[in-house]
Amino acid sequence: MNTDVIIIGAGPAGIAAAIQLKRYNIDCLLFEKDRPGGLLKNAHWVENYPGFPGGISGPQLVDLLREHLDIYRITPISETVEKVEYLETEVCFRITGSEAVYYSKTVTAAAGTTPNLLEIVETLPLELRKNAFYEVYPIRNEREKKIMIIGAGDAAFDYALNLSSHNDVIIANRGKGVRALPRLVNRAESDPRITCLKDTAVSKVAGGENRAMEITLSSHDGDERIEVDYLVAAVGRAPEKNFYTPQLTARAEVLKEKGLFYEIGDAANGIFRQASIAVGNGIRTAMEIAHGRPS
Repeated sequence: MNTDVIIIGAGPAGIAAAIQLKRYNIDCLLFEKDRPGGLLKNAHWVENYPGFPGGISGPQLVDLLREHLDIYRITPISETVEKVEYLETEVCFRITGSEAVYYSKTVTAAAGTTPNLLEIVETLPLELRKNAFYEVYPIRNEREKKIMIIGAGDAAFDYALNLSSHNDVIIANRGKGVRALPRLVNRAESDPRITCLKDTAVSKVAGGENRAMEITLSSHDGDERIEVDYLVAAVGRAPEKNFYTPQLTARAEVLKEKGLFYEIGDAANGIFRQASIAVGNGIRTAMEIAHGRPS
């Protein structure tokens, strides 16, 4: 299948780019291997998205983004992009998906980020691994559970606030410092259902007697064992580039200079991972693609 533009990832950046391209009547295909919305599906409360002065929950904002896609009759392709390569002789990209192969003049990588993996999670036996996660949306509807979160950044505290309405949550921070926004930290520390532990590491995970897991916490005061239902690791994320071929990686900067390849949203924004910034990236990229084309 041939098209003008392929967008990989239907988070805020990819969705914004697809909508803006549609306004220019530029054909594009929007790919999403999971569900549209990106990391917003994990977000407890988005407070800095313009137009929502009282804030809005992540899932609510995702629903609105999906509704916006529907209005423009844009249906994300539920397919994993496995490989992207630039064909010099054909002057186009070949995108290999899990179901088909596609060709496009321009590619926009908006695949977001992938979680940093923890060895203590990755080496769990299968019966325990099914209760360990790197994102919170799979268990956000759980009730009256006990949940351990490993991390000290915005995600860890936001995940805790997301879950604490109906569950008891423990945040284990192996360091003494906290990297999260003070507003998030203050909320978590004042929430009676959230326990914040500093200088405390998860050193062992085993099966529990009354709950799914028995977590061993190690600190200067010694070891403590706590049984929990779920374990969530929130220890940072890295740009999602699994579909980059060595050839694309080597040629990326040249292709960007030619206006053929773009990296937008969380995949390109480093510490500036905000939905509003990602949306701006998407709209600007679509406008650059449109204005870079001959009339």
